[in-house]
Amino acid sequence: MNKVIQASILALVFISLSLSGCSRSRGDDSSLQPVLSFQEPIVVGNPEHNPAGPYLLTSKSNKVFVSWVEENPDGIGGSVFLAHVTHDGQRVSDLRTMNHEPIRPRGGEHKSKFTLAQDDNVTALWVAHTDVYKRRNLMSAYTDGSGPFSLEQTINDDEREVSRANFYAIGTAPDGKIYVSWLDGRNDLEAKEVFMTVSEDGGRSFGENYAISALACPCCQPTIKFLEGGKTIVVSYRDNGTPSADGKTDNVRDHLMIRSTDGGQTFSDPVVISQDGWTFASCPHAGISIGVDSQNRIHAVWWTGGRTADEAGIYYTYS
Repeated sequence: MNKVIQASILALVFISLSLSGCSRSRGDDSSLQPVLSFQEPIVVGNPEHNPAGPYLLTSKSNKVFVSWVEENPDGIGGSVFLAHVTHDGQRVSDLRTMNHEPIRPRGGEHKSKFTLAQDDNVTALWVAHTDVYKRRNLMSAYTDGSGPFSLEQTINDDEREVSRANFYAIGTAPDGKIYVSWLDGRNDLEAKEVFMTVSEDGGRSFGENYAISALACPCCQPTIKFLEGGKTIVVSYRDNGTPSADGKTDNVRDHLMIRSTDGGQTFSDPVVISQDGWTFASCPHAGISIGVDSQNRIHAVWWTGGRTADEAGIYYTYS
């Protein structure tokens, strides 16, 4: 493992222990004050309909929006919901359904997502499974600050019988454009490419799909982040391995990042975030989490199996 990463982890652990009071002796426990306290939790979703896949964003006006998926009461598919949590955090209100056609409810890294734009307009994103073994369409719908969602539209513009578009990210740039990135199997179901599309009208419509990188792990979600006021866009994803001399894939699952300085029109060659050397022949289903601070530093945290069992764990680094 990278020594810088190991040092960063140790520093984070030390800070965490200090904040939690673990750095003090056991005899001082009575004088400790809690670092954080939370209100009593409230129920989101109908427990009788198996709610799953929660997602949360806060707007610039400090509104809290949450989304989740539930099974429909009639037993036919499911629906994606968006709601507003009141300022005191004690009530869920303004419940709206994102989709019009039933979807197959799924959680985990398949969770439905949304992004917020000016005036708390919402653009939502989810996968519709027309046939789990043949085709998966990436769907989107739009709403203004208070109205119902529009009819959903298909984001992936290929019309192939066998195509899988899933594991996706969505984000609003500072200039208001909405970017969607996802893993697309229109050309190769086993070694997906990273695709992108852009909306210049706040999510009402999206442009042509285009590939921004190849050979992505087919089952780990990408991320999108904006730096320098939106002048720079970075997208991360998991590698699918470098072909070996005999033409087979080595299944190396390192995380990669690509960068655009022209509004997402072109992207750089991928940079390895950390050379973990983890090889895994199946689907990890464990993506990376990326954050950007006010000084345009990129922070990353992820899980890896490492080269040996001793190296397996959660790691952190920054650029």
